[in-house]
Amino acid sequence: MSRYVKLIWSLAMLCSVFWCRGQEGIGMALSNYLPSHAVQLNPALAADSKTRFDILLGGVSLYATNEHTFYDAEGPGVIPVLFGNGTNPVQDFDTHPRDGYLDMTIDGPSAFAVLGRSSVGLSTRYRAMFNGQDMPYELAQFIYHGFRHWPLYDSTLYIDDMNLVGMSWGEVALTYARMIQVEEDHHLNAGVTVKRLFGQDHVGIGVGRMQYMFDSQDLYIQDFTGSYSLGTDDIGFGNGWAMDVGMIYRKTIHGNPDYIPFSTENRCQKSQYRYQLGVSVIDIGQVNFRQNSAIVDLQDAQAFWPNYIDTDVSNIDELDDFLASTFENDQNFTDRTLGTKVSLPTALNIQFDYNLDKGLFLGAVLQQPLHASELTRLRRASIFGVIPRYETDRMEFAVPISTYEYERLQVGLAFRYLGLTIGSDDLGVILSDRDVYGADFYAAIRIPVLYRPDCRDKQRDNRGLIAPCWGQ
Repeated sequence: MSRYVKLIWSLAMLCSVFWCRGQEGIGMALSNYLPSHAVQLNPALAADSKTRFDILLGGVSLYATNEHTFYDAEGPGVIPVLFGNGTNPVQDFDTHPRDGYLDMTIDGPSAFAVLGRSSVGLSTRYRAMFNGQDMPYELAQFIYHGFRHWPLYDSTLYIDDMNLVGMSWGEVALTYARMIQVEEDHHLNAGVTVKRLFGQDHVGIGVGRMQYMFDSQDLYIQDFTGSYSLGTDDIGFGNGWAMDVGMIYRKTIHGNPDYIPFSTENRCQKSQYRYQLGVSVIDIGQVNFRQNSAIVDLQDAQAFWPNYIDTDVSNIDELDDFLASTFENDQNFTDRTLGTKVSLPTALNIQFDYNLDKGLFLGAVLQQPLHASELTRLRRASIFGVIPRYETDRMEFAVPISTYEYERLQVGLAFRYLGLTIGSDDLGVILSDRDVYGADFYAAIRIPVLYRPDCRDKQRDNRGLIAPCWGQ
C-alpha cells in the first residue's frame, strides 16, 4: 500500500495510538522579556516589552502524549526508556473511544522592536495540527498491530460519530501593538497580528455511521454515511489570511502619564505593573485549498476494497481517483464539491499576571477553543495553567502547573538565560515513577537587545553578556 493510501491511516494512528495535545509553552507565555513568544497568546503583549529588540533565530515546540500505548517503566519516568532499561510499549486495553490532538510548531527567523509607544514584529512559522474524536478501540487495534491482526478478522465492526482532521501550513505574520492609553495609575495596550497562510496538506474524515469487516485480503464497508476531504497544494497556491487580536490592562506602580518606553527623558527606566489582565482571540482565519482538493459527501454507501494490502497509489490524483472509484458509483449517493476551506483553531485566551516584587510573579492562563473539531475545522486544546516565575533581564525561571482538557495535572519547568530558552510543561514523565505516555519539549535561541545605546551608561553591571550588544 503506497504512502498516499497510508496517509489516512497514519493520521488516524496519530489520533488513536499517539494522542498528541497542543503544546503552548505556557511556562514563558507571560514573560516580559520574550515578545516573540508572548504574542502567540496575545499580540498586545508586544507593547512596552522590556526587550527593545527581540531577534528570534529559530525555535521548536513539540508535545506528545498517548492514550493507547505506554512504557511500563519501573524507574523514574522516561529515564529507563531513554537508556534502554524500560519494557516494550504495551497497550491500554480500556475500550473507550480515543480522542486526540497533535500540534507542532517550528519558528523561523523573526524580529520584534519597541518603537516608542508602538511595537512591531515580523515572524515566520511552520505548523502542523491534527484533531480526532471518537475513534473506536477496534480501529486503534488494527492501526497498532497492522491490518493483519487476525483476532478481529471476520468480525462486524462499527464506527459512530468519528471525526479526524489535519493540516500543515506556513505563516508569515506582521504584528503591531500600541500603548493606546497611558495614565499615572494604569496603561491600556492593544495589538493585532495579521498572518498570510500557505497551506501544504489537508485531510479530513467524518463518519456519522459505518460498519466494516476485514479479512486477510479484503475490506468490506457497509452503511457508510459521512464525508471525506483531501487537499494538497504547492506552497503559494493553497493560501489564506488569519489574525490575532488582543488587549491588555496594566495597573502600574509609580506611573507617569508622559512615559515612553526606552526614552532618555524617563532616564531609560521601564514601567512596572502591579498586575495585568489580558484578553485575546487567536487564529481567526482559514486556508483555501484550490488544487487537488474536494469534499465528498456519502449517504448509506457501500464499498469493496479487494487486496487492500497491495493497493498502489503514487500521487494525490491517483488517490482521489481510487476513492472515487471505490465510493462514487451508481450504487452510492454522493455529492462532490471542489475546493476545501480549512479553518484555523480559533480560541479565546485570558491572561493574568501579578507582580509580587523583587522579580517574582504569579501568572495564570486560560485558553478555551471557540469551536469543535470538524471535517474542515481544527480545534485547540482547552488549557488552564498557573505559572509562578522569577525574572530578571538576564535570566528567568518558571514552574508552570497546568491541565490540558481539564484532565491530569502536570508540572513543568522553563528557563531563560540571555538568548536561550528551554522548557517543558510536563516534567512528570522524568521526575515521577508513573507510566510513560509521552513527553514534551520546547526551545528557542534569540538575540535580545535590552537597551538603546545611549542608555548603556545608565545601566549597572552589564558585564558577562554573550556579546557586547546583548543586553545593551
